[in-house]
Amino acid sequence: MDIKNKKLKIAVLTNDFICWGGGIAFIKHIIQGLIEAKKETNIKLFLLIPFKEVKLPKFIEKNTRSLKKLFPLYLHRFQHNKEQEALFSEFKNYVEFIYYNPQNINVTLKKYKIDVLMPSMNVINKNCPAEWIGYLYDCQHKYYPDFFTQQEIEGRNNHFKNMIEQ
Repeated sequence: MDIKNKKLKIAVLTNDFICWGGGIAFIKHIIQGLIEAKKETNIKLFLLIPFKEVKLPKFIEKNTRSLKKLFPLYLHRFQHNKEQEALFSEFKNYVEFIYYNPQNINVTLKKYKIDVLMPSMNVINKNCPAEWIGYLYDCQHKYYPDFFTQQEIEGRNNHFKNMIEQ
C-alpha cells in the first residue's frame, strides 16, 4: 500500500493497556509517534476506547424498553467510559476518539474503514477487515521463571506462539 497517495486510517487499540500505568504510557508513546508521522504522511488517527459494560439490575433488564422512554441517557448496558477518555485528553485535537464494543470490533473497523489496527495483545479474529499489529508483552517468564508457575509459563508460551503464527 502506497501511504503517500492514500489516506491511511490507523486505529490505536486501548482495551488491554488502560488498566495499568505502563500500558497507558505505552499507548501515549504510540500516539505521539503517529502524530509526528502525520506531518509527513497522509494518515488519519483513531483511538478505540471500549465501552464500559454496566450490569443493570434484573428489574431494569426485564423492563428496559419502557424504562428507557423515561430515562433514555441512563439505561444503556454499554456506556461511554469518560474515565478512560480522560487518560488521553491531550490528544483530542489530533485523534478521533471512538467508543466500541470489543465483542464486535469488526463492525467498528468496517464503519470507519480502518486500514491498520494496533497494538493488540491478543489474536484478532480471522475475519478482521483491517491489518493488525500484535504486541508481545515482556518475556519475564523466560528470564525469571521462578516468579511463574509451570502452567503460567506454558500459557504465556502458547499465547506468544499463537500471536506469531497469526
